[in-house]
Amino acid sequence: MYERQSRLSKGKRDRLIEHFVAGTTARAAAELVGVHRNTAASFYTRLRKVIAEQLAEASSRRPARRFAPHASRPVRSWLG
Repeated sequence: MYERQSRLSKGKRDRLIEHFVAGTTARAAAELVGVHRNTAASFYTRLRKVIAEQLAEASSRRPARRFAPHASRPVRSWLG
């Protein structure tokens, strides 16, 4: 799938990421950074998409924990 490049400057992207991490709404972040509110909203949406893809990839690489039927703690499996 084609991923379009952002036309935002690196400084504005970095500031939007900072606001995203801080929990600022897209509309408030847009005013603070100096971009249109729709630009900030679509940037936030793309950030959420990237985070979701990274989490899905990480969870698929992690082996499942195995539990013995009689034990209350996980049992290590050396077979994989």
